[in-house]
Amino acid sequence: MLVRALGDPGLKMADFAWILLLGSVGAILFDLHVTWHGAIAALGAAGLIVAVAMLLFLVLPAPLAIVLTVALLYLGLTIGSRALHGWLALMRRPAADALLSRVARVAQPLQPEGWVKLDGVYWRAICPSANASAGDLVLVLSRQELTLFVAPLRDHEAARLQFSDLPR
Repeated sequence: MLVRALGDPGLKMADFAWILLLGSVGAILFDLHVTWHGAIAALGAAGLIVAVAMLLFLVLPAPLAIVLTVALLYLGLTIGSRALHGWLALMRRPAADALLSRVARVAQPLQPEGWVKLDGVYWRAICPSANASAGDLVLVLSRQELTLFVAPLRDHEAARLQFSDLPR
């Protein structure tokens, strides 16, 4: 069968349709295991529609096969467009910032602007509510581009945050 698929003119339409059908299902299943955001599955779905349409033309009379193929294409395009709109909406949604609610150490005094160190990286920071001295701990409230907005932590708050991550 593989020799015929590679160019033998004796390849029948049914053989090609079944190869396309199995390849399309394989592409959809493969896309479940990789992070291509559905690109492979979309190609697999398109191939699946073409393969089913080819098989319909082999089994049914032409007018009925045409009607069913058009219905199948309409259904595939409807589901595909809804999936595309859902995926685009998901991609437009802003991701949660991993820096929020983290504790940083003041590297240069915040009066109200200065620098903090978080995970070994220095960040420009603004502490609008109070001043913080070098070595103090601050809580990251928000981020605007490369500037962190922070609030000073009191001793009991810092101790509670540091020990809240310990296993119980």
